[in-house]
Amino acid sequence: MRHNARPRLKLPSKVIESAPATSASDYVRWFRGSTPYVSAHQGKTFVVVLSGEVLASENCMNVVHDLALVSVLGVRLVVVHGARPQITQALSEAGMDCPVIEGVRVTPFAAMDHVRRVCAGLRSQIEGLFSQGLPQTPLHKTRIGVLGGNLVTARPFGTLAGVSYQHTGVVRRIDRALIQDLLAPARIVLLSPFGYSPWGELYNLESEQLAARTAGAIKADKLILFTEEEVIFDAAGKRLSEAGPQGIQADLDKLVCGETTKRSLKLAAHFTQEEGIPTHLIGGLVDGALLQELFTAGGQGTRISQSLGSRVRTATSKDVAAILAMTAPLADEGVLKRRDPEAIERMIDDYLITEVDGLVAGCCAVSLLEACTAAELSCLVVHPNFRESAAGDALLDAAVSKAVNLGASDLVALTTHAHQWFRERGFAATEVDGLPVEIRNQCEQRKSTAFVRHLGAK
Repeated sequence: MRHNARPRLKLPSKVIESAPATSASDYVRWFRGSTPYVSAHQGKTFVVVLSGEVLASENCMNVVHDLALVSVLGVRLVVVHGARPQITQALSEAGMDCPVIEGVRVTPFAAMDHVRRVCAGLRSQIEGLFSQGLPQTPLHKTRIGVLGGNLVTARPFGTLAGVSYQHTGVVRRIDRALIQDLLAPARIVLLSPFGYSPWGELYNLESEQLAARTAGAIKADKLILFTEEEVIFDAAGKRLSEAGPQGIQADLDKLVCGETTKRSLKLAAHFTQEEGIPTHLIGGLVDGALLQELFTAGGQGTRISQSLGSRVRTATSKDVAAILAMTAPLADEGVLKRRDPEAIERMIDDYLITEVDGLVAGCCAVSLLEACTAAELSCLVVHPNFRESAAGDALLDAAVSKAVNLGASDLVALTTHAHQWFRERGFAATEVDGLPVEIRNQCEQRKSTAFVRHLGAK
């Protein structure tokens, strides 16, 4: 176990006060924005570390209820609970000196009774919270089944630099098949931070290491770690919303967060690099942080993934409905030229689609203009749920690459509203006299401004 002294477990006496009530329109907008994520997460498997620090906080009940909601929405959950501060407190009260070396606790045989007792108490508390259903909702009678058992085989940590770590252990094997059998709708597999050797001895395990090994063994879709910080900041003081494992490893000392969170970041970066599974670090003391991270485009925490940002691809006929859904409202407002489904499908090879977390986040079209060496960038739209992401810039980068591949030397864009956006990205307003007649006609009909970017310019 890692060492980080904290007060003894304080059970939540009440749910933290909720945020001020939102308007009906705000709720409808949020609900519509969350539904693609609900669909995308259904049937997926997430491994979540419910740390001892979260269990000791007033936000504990909120976090457990949010996990229950995620389970009801169709996510298969494996929860690994921690016990670091609670074990530290129990050993201190017992007068036991269990030295911590390089962040790893030496666990003598006599300490294992305390480890077992603390974990049993925390497990009982978690089971009780999941048994409450979802208070103040139509699902208040929903009961989440919490299952577990001897699913983890451990071995001794061993001796390092002449020090025997005794009953501190590491994971030897995860019973993948049995965990998969236990996972089902409205069921959660709960793992405590210990494991048994093949001959029945009990070993004290680090909860995050256990979660990472479990996620890798069952090929989970996400690993989720709670942190004590509300937000992790980069060196520039901005929220670190996403990063690659190599970036975390290179910039770890520059990030603004505590040492415990840095250890979690280091583990997450190594795990994601080795297994290819995204890891999310979320503020465990923030009410609703889990739901914000999983069901909104902006998120709340930090996502570590080998594939960052938006993925851009060529559109297919299956994307016509999504393109129409994004462009039609702007056509109604007069921001975009109206396009019917037949016209979109006829020109589908011109379209690019960007995806964020597997969801269509935006589109654009690139086509060569007649009788000149320029290409037109048109129908550039980012879905409202993703306008705070890098989806627009990802589309523009792909559009520039496509125009170059088509042999164009300039990229032309017409806009009535996004003048500043194009200027910030290397476009300059231009007179329409030297442009093809179809561009001049569009500018006249819609009172658009023509912008040109010389390809290769920064």
